Amino acid sequence: MHNFSEIDKLKIEDDIEDDFKKALIGIKKLKSGSRGGVYLAYVYYYNLFRKIQDLPSSRVLEERVRVANSNKFFLMCQSIVKNQFNWI
Repeated sequence: MHNFSEIDKLKIEDDIEDDFKKALIGIKKLKSGSRGGVYLAYVYYYNLFRKIQDLPSSRVLEERVRVANSNKFFLMCQSIVKNQFNWI
């Protein structure tokens, strides 16, 4: 994909953003026993998606994007608290 433009990236991001919105609606309907783990995965991948959104299209295909381990721990703690108090 040598012709991966900013317009292409924005179209893909819009589609992914819509998928995340729909996923959160479904996650909220899950039983509390399974909701926590699914929500944690959602939060992690949404955070990763946001990092990719911040990159220009020219860099998306060229570099590795990751969530730092310290941030993963914070996301996990935040997800546990939100699930325990039904704040999702």
